[in-house]
Amino acid sequence: TGTSIEKLTEVVDHFPGLSRRMELIKPNLYSDYAHTPEKIRGAMSVALEMAAEAGQELVVVYEPLTNRRQHYMLDDYGDCFDGASQLYWIPSYLAREDKNQRIIPPAELISHLADPSFALAYDRNEKLKIAIQQHLGKGHMVVCMAGGGGGSLDDWLREEFAS
Repeated sequence: TGTSIEKLTEVVDHFPGLSRRMELIKPNLYSDYAHTPEKIRGAMSVALEMAAEAGQELVVVYEPLTNRRQHYMLDDYGDCFDGASQLYWIPSYLAREDKNQRIIPPAELISHLADPSFALAYDRNEKLKIAIQQHLGKGHMVVCMAGGGGGSLDDWLREEFAS
């Protein structure tokens, strides 16, 4: 482009980022669109690097996208969330579901992790809000991963935490 490196660096330094890709909701609280094992691993890599640079523990809240997808992916989670100090796994965001297909609860999905010891099954409610607030109060980095649309974890975060 013929633009100097200094000018390009200045432009990039002011780039606000992309919506739902480690998007800052409030200090230490992020939303990310990761909702498949491959995308979760990518988001975890970035989050772990950010947390390490800041000397923070990483806490993850995960809302799977669609129950029907979980029937195919449950054995792929394995080590996806390794490195997080705590994982809150909430029920799947339901969209265009097969009414005849059993809904897999978070506890069952957690059991498919290589190490389920750091994961808790939670609901998206006041108890989760309090848990997130407590982690933020301790200076932890909290990354919420969800792929859903309207009424998803991302919407809830914005309603409960954005000021």
